[in-house]
Amino acid sequence: MGRHHAGGFLMRIAAACLLLALAAPAAADPAAVGPAALSRALDAELASSLQADPSLPGIVATVSAPRLGLQWSGAVGQAADGAPLTPAHALRLASVTKVYTAATVMRLAEQGRLDLFKPIAPLLSDKTRSLLEAGGYRPDSITLHQLLTHTSGIYDYATSPAFVAAVQADLSHRWSREEHIALAMTAGAPVGAPGERFHYSDTGYVILGEIIERTTGRPLGQAMAHELGFRRLGLTQTHFERLDPTPGGQKRARQLFGSIDVATIDPSMDLWGGGGLISTTPEVATFMRALLLGQLFRKPGTLAASLLTPTSLPAKRPPHSALMEPGSTGREYCLRHAGYWGLVAIYCPASDTSIVVSWNQVQPGPTTQENGRLKLADRLAEIVQD
Repeated sequence: MGRHHAGGFLMRIAAACLLLALAAPAAADPAAVGPAALSRALDAELASSLQADPSLPGIVATVSAPRLGLQWSGAVGQAADGAPLTPAHALRLASVTKVYTAATVMRLAEQGRLDLFKPIAPLLSDKTRSLLEAGGYRPDSITLHQLLTHTSGIYDYATSPAFVAAVQADLSHRWSREEHIALAMTAGAPVGAPGERFHYSDTGYVILGEIIERTTGRPLGQAMAHELGFRRLGLTQTHFERLDPTPGGQKRARQLFGSIDVATIDPSMDLWGGGGLISTTPEVATFMRALLLGQLFRKPGTLAASLLTPTSLPAKRPPHSALMEPGSTGREYCLRHAGYWGLVAIYCPASDTSIVVSWNQVQPGPTTQENGRLKLADRLAEIVQD
């Protein structure tokens, strides 16, 4: 990185630190609107949302606003076993897993075990390096930071017609990490030179999963749980599906893709760092708040570096930082990340509010998943912001 670019990078980090430091308290007065009244309003909003779209098997949500004395979780609909859905039911997080993967990489970077701005070539297995080179990429020109911020130029296998067709043809197929990377090499060409443009890429996060394993000498799930302190945070239900033991007594929510039960789709189709985690909405909210308050990092600058957003690059969708995407929820500036199976995780620093919504249907009827879950998050946010 040249001096000019390094200087700009440090200035952006300083700006991000300032944004977090100056986040003002929300206007809501906990003495005027108590937690019980807020909880009743949140319960009613959840029930109304399910009633408006009968294609949904259920909705689960968590809203945490410590300044208001509010720790609320609610659920409506049915779980996988037909019993009433509860906030304790676990779900596939899909791409929300990327936040955990990125946070693990940033932890390793602040320990000096990884360098965000050095080439990834020495960090890769021979197989992965060979696959990338055969696909027209130069691993000696791609950095960890570019993988984290989706600016590596590597094609996204997960949105390719070839991948979608392969999954639909055999829901039970067990995908390997190498298969995903190999498919990215054949299904599409590089989308640009490293650092040239923003292009959301599951492929990059699958590669990051491998780098975490090779750097720590641990399987991905164990490395992540250790580095991010799952036990200290009380995350007893958060684990990688199939790769980690299932917690005793864990029950699953019912997530649908149209009429297909998501549980019948082999988890390996989205498992290796770009997705793969199972958790509950309360545990996701706990993790996101700890992460975005900087409690998972040793150095204050690590969080700011994690939130650096390459806004000047061409992109078909809003770019986001290594951790999350900036945007508004309710009436606040917030950070968020969504997952394909219906979950969106949001943290609003000004009011110290965490919102996690799982809209358990990829193809709902009256409302699309994207609009449905984000609009519901907006409505939940407005209840606690009033």
